[in-house]
Amino acid sequence: IDKIYSIPVMDIIRCESEGSYTTFHIKDGKKIMVSKNLKEYDDLLAGYKFFRSHQSHLFNLQYFDYFNKSDGGYIVLKDGSNVPLSQSKKEAFFKLML
Repeated sequence: IDKIYSIPVMDIIRCESEGSYTTFHIKDGKKIMVSKNLKEYDDLLAGYKFFRSHQSHLFNLQYFDYFNKSDGGYIVLKDGSNVPLSQSKKEAFFKLML
């Protein structure tokens, strides 16, 4: 790895798992791939209003826009990206959003 980034937690929109790597989607449109799995970042970001909506996705609740019920249901974030919501996480997500 060639670079070390310093990014404010609130600038992270979402994290997406890609095997043993995680891609960070940043507010300025930048994507940063790191060589740690999503579980490690789920633990690190637990106190910062992030929600693990699926085994492959973790997102910042401050960027939640709406839930779309079509196609089994998915989350739409304020940057226009779609995040899956697994069946096992639906109840926890809706309780959190109430």
